[in-house]
Amino acid sequence: MLSKNHNFSILLIGRVLQIIITLLTLRVSTTILPQIELGSVYYIIAVQSFFSLFLISPVGQYFNRQTARWFMESKLYCIYIKQLFYILTVSLFSVFFMLSASSFGLKVLPYELLLITSCLILSQSVNQTVIPMFNMLENHAEFVFFNLFTVLLALIFSYIFICFYSATALAWVGGIVIGNGMVAMIASLRFRTRNINSINNKVLLDFVEIRKFCFPIAIATVFMWFLNSGYRITVEKLYGLEFLAFLGVGLAISSQIFTIAESLLTQYLIPKLFKSVENKNSNERELIVNAYFKIVIPIYVSLAMFLTFSVEYFFPFVVGTQYYDAYNFAIYGAWVELGRVLTNTLAVVSQVEKKTTKFVLPYALGAMFLFICILVNDWLQLGGEVKTLLVISSFIVLITMYLSMKSYLSFDLPLKLISYSVLLTLPAIGYFLIFSFNAQLSIENFLMCTLGGCIYFLGVAIAFRFGDRSLSHNIN
Repeated sequence: MLSKNHNFSILLIGRVLQIIITLLTLRVSTTILPQIELGSVYYIIAVQSFFSLFLISPVGQYFNRQTARWFMESKLYCIYIKQLFYILTVSLFSVFFMLSASSFGLKVLPYELLLITSCLILSQSVNQTVIPMFNMLENHAEFVFFNLFTVLLALIFSYIFICFYSATALAWVGGIVIGNGMVAMIASLRFRTRNINSINNKVLLDFVEIRKFCFPIAIATVFMWFLNSGYRITVEKLYGLEFLAFLGVGLAISSQIFTIAESLLTQYLIPKLFKSVENKNSNERELIVNAYFKIVIPIYVSLAMFLTFSVEYFFPFVVGTQYYDAYNFAIYGAWVELGRVLTNTLAVVSQVEKKTTKFVLPYALGAMFLFICILVNDWLQLGGEVKTLLVISSFIVLITMYLSMKSYLSFDLPLKLISYSVLLTLPAIGYFLIFSFNAQLSIENFLMCTLGGCIYFLGVAIAFRFGDRSLSHNIN
């Protein structure tokens, strides 16, 4: 028990520090980058995420699912090297693909941004391949250190490049590339020393199994990419980089907060979940998955409600003054993110059952709805807003994913605990509604926001303390 509490404390402290650095990064970027350049940064990330999600992420999910077994069989480092070569191949392919697209008249990015995008694919993908393995193998302290070191170095190098070069998207993304790349190399060397006994082992991979696992995920991630960031390319064409900058900043606040909450919970629980379901029958897996849902789903729902009424007051601390009005996008972003994290939560069922064929339909429906509605809305001048369409599409994916995963495993939604968490979030919501104060950069506002945050966390803690005392009993 002490070991579990210690490990969770390490992850919690690391995530708190990471969110501070991440929000500081957002504050710096929105202060020193012009709107067009910041819009270009979001555009670059949209292009980079296409290759990462479509070609690298599916294989990475298979890699994570097998990490514990490969480690026990002393095969992990050898397979990691194979994964690095695969990532390098994808990065080089992205250059030729985008150059080919340009030769056919589809200019995705200027040449210098095209090259930096390829470097971003390589550095960030390698970084996010090696660092999570420390967590999967329960080396939590090293996992937290490398994650913190990554975001800190990326911020430092981005700021240096902007100061000594120019306030451009190229300089900012260049700093991210250097930060991710340096830590990826250091972490890889450290990982090698921890797996010295598996360096020379020869490994034969089952490519048929890999294809069956990864192909449906790869197709789904194309649609997932459009829902999460690909739509930005369409938005930029219709509304321009300035609007994309405002939309990106507003959604980024909610996204960062939800990402930290999701990563903290999944990084602590998912390794235990995958270990727990090995060699279990269907009924036992159902109990384990239900226990996981009881922990994470109520937290996500309460967080969306809290952000809806409070995010406006946090804005002055995390963005430049020119983006204060983007808080409205952040409110909608909270519900976009709720749909996303709940969908990811339900999608765990497909990995537990090792069945991914029904993984595609939910994302396909959501992406097609969003794409068609954005184009039709602009064509017919219907007046519908992009932020509303994003929320609707997110919940279309969620509902469809629920129905798809139900056919794999007969899990239950923790409605009782959701009710507890919602009820005990109301005091924090009431605090921000009753004690109305100006959203400004001041000590008074900081203290008021801190008190509101403490009320929220107290409510969540009480909900779990008295709602169900055996939440993680089945996740060993």
